[in-house]
Amino acid sequence: MTSWLHFPHNKIKNAKKEHRTVVLPDYQGVGIATSLRDYVAERLKQSGFVPITTLSHPALINSMSKNRKWRMTRKGRTGRQSDNSTLGDMKISGFNRITTSWRYVG
Repeated sequence: MTSWLHFPHNKIKNAKKEHRTVVLPDYQGVGIATSLRDYVAERLKQSGFVPITTLSHPALINSMSKNRKWRMTRKGRTGRQSDNSTLGDMKISGFNRITTSWRYVG
């Protein structure tokens, strides 16, 4: 399952950003997410949109770096740690992850 959202961007017109792709645990690691992402991105590109995505998981970044259909547009940025990094008793831990941005080129 995958979802893409319209993404208003000051430089890229008609951007669609991958929001989330979910693969059931029994099927993770066999390339379903990559194939699904590539298929939807190609269809969006054919419809006149510019597919983009942002990743933070090291395995996904490694996989995407080997995929010739995508080009990295931003590398190695971390989010700022804010003072409000807790939600009730839970600590929000995604702020210090390195993220990369990608653009589909086909």
